[in-house]
Amino acid sequence: MIPSIKILTSAIGYGTYFPALLVKKNFERMGMAAEILLFERLYNTEKKKLFRDTAEAFATNFKLAQLANKVPVDYRASTDESQVNARYADWSKETSIHFVCFSGLWFEILKDFRPASTQIKISCCRMDAGHAHTWVNHSSLAIDDVYYFYDMAKQQINYRFEIPAFSCRPYMERDNSILIHGGGWALGDFIASTTGLVAKGYHRNIIIRNSEDFDAEEAGTTFFMNDPLWDMVGDANQKDSFPAIGKMTTANMIDYANQDHYHPILDLVNTGKAMVSKPGGMTFADALITCTPIFYLEPLGENEMGNSVLIETLKIGMSFKKWEREGFDPRYLTLFHENLKRLKRETPDFVAAYIEKNSFS
Repeated sequence: MIPSIKILTSAIGYGTYFPALLVKKNFERMGMAAEILLFERLYNTEKKKLFRDTAEAFATNFKLAQLANKVPVDYRASTDESQVNARYADWSKETSIHFVCFSGLWFEILKDFRPASTQIKISCCRMDAGHAHTWVNHSSLAIDDVYYFYDMAKQQINYRFEIPAFSCRPYMERDNSILIHGGGWALGDFIASTTGLVAKGYHRNIIIRNSEDFDAEEAGTTFFMNDPLWDMVGDANQKDSFPAIGKMTTANMIDYANQDHYHPILDLVNTGKAMVSKPGGMTFADALITCTPIFYLEPLGENEMGNSVLIETLKIGMSFKKWEREGFDPRYLTLFHENLKRLKRETPDFVAAYIEKNSFS
């Protein structure tokens, strides 16, 4: 019997939300229905507004975001009890559920779910090599499997995301551009800190959060922006999708492009030689999908610090500051690209591995 697949994720970062979307599409491609459940959609209107305001505050103050990343938070207290109980009621109608969990924020919700007859299995999908405090609160929860995408203990990548609709562009056909961003919340000083690339002949493609950050005077730079009307949280009936990305001619002239099967950032990565970003879990995944080297900025927390260590160990990237000290030496680009190509060939797709392990038929 094929169980109901519930993919549990969060809007706390693209590194939890985008993987859930990719996994859902791959389950469906394999002929299995899957549902995404976003933790923040359990919030009431006031808490959703606070969540959005917090994202804006972190985007303007990276040190604040780093501090907040270290502070344990009772996320369960922010949920609307009627929304939670509605989920419990729906789940209790199922015969068998596999919870594929990309965010530890769901642990308290799962702990309190005590169905009379529904068989459940909980699998955790860890998208960072380092420790993340959102994953620690599970002492009273029976977790069946943990899938480490980026495995610090074994110093390897265990899983990747298969995207049949995406083709990795040959490296020699790519232009001399570098994609630069601050993750889903646009954290850190990634604009001013990367100006040295232009003097070395690289073109910067920078993804910004707000049109106010557009600067027509920035030489050798093209600005892009995620669709500001796209709202990941929305409401309980929100349709899950990737945001459009727009190429900016001016602060008000933006030409948006959509992709149904993946975030269109991959098309931008696919045109250039490297990425510069903080070392988030989704950036790690993007590098493997596109075979594009990562030159990472300051990590946000222990989870991203773990990613940075693994990036260096696997020789698929290095810190941006180190690359800058070495004069943005282009010899690293081909070395890291070839290592990524090899790792991609050797790494199984997560959904295929999950289906095989659970013997679905």
